[in-house]
Amino acid sequence: MEPITIPYENCKHPILQKALIIKRKRVYLHCFWKRGNIFDSLFLFLRTFDLKEEDIIQLLETYFQDSDLEDCFITELNVSGTKIMVFVDSDSDMGFDKCRKISRFLEGHFDETQVFGEKYTLEVSSPGIGKPLKFKRQYLKNIDRKVEVTLKEDGKKVKGLLKAVTDEGVEIEYEIKEKQGKKNIKKTILQQIAEEEIEKIIVKISF
Repeated sequence: MEPITIPYENCKHPILQKALIIKRKRVYLHCFWKRGNIFDSLFLFLRTFDLKEEDIIQLLETYFQDSDLEDCFITELNVSGTKIMVFVDSDSDMGFDKCRKISRFLEGHFDETQVFGEKYTLEVSSPGIGKPLKFKRQYLKNIDRKVEVTLKEDGKKVKGLLKAVTDEGVEIEYEIKEKQGKKNIKKTILQQIAEEEIEKIIVKISF
């Protein structure tokens, strides 16, 4: 049987038994249409996924280059059905105004193309505290802030100030206590961590 296209809303019909099959960013709905004792296997292409995540990324990167948001970059993008979540950071301050501009730009494009239909949910925000830093340009904007580095090999965590970012990795400064006689002496350590050793880096809030 040849693949056919059926509107997504029709898939909610009770006679359709649905199972989601996801492969290479393209989403299909595998259904069975019951006609008495006969089951016809159908593959239904979902129109809401015509626009791939990489297409949205390319759209935004072009927009950034052609606007006053050229120092912005995408850190994460999630598309689930008609819910789109975009996390954007900036080499400078990533404030509310930048998020609002990006959101309005995407809304205009989605409304014009109707790629997600008339009803969709769009969220645009900065990564926020607790999200791992994914790019070196994020490391650079967080120099002299307290971070937690998780190492790949044993999961060990190194906490301290991010003092430098190099081509090879990062330098973390922290204090340890060494016993000298009857006294505990504080000693400052500057540890170099190679990029390939890093599992993730998270900015920590100091109270």
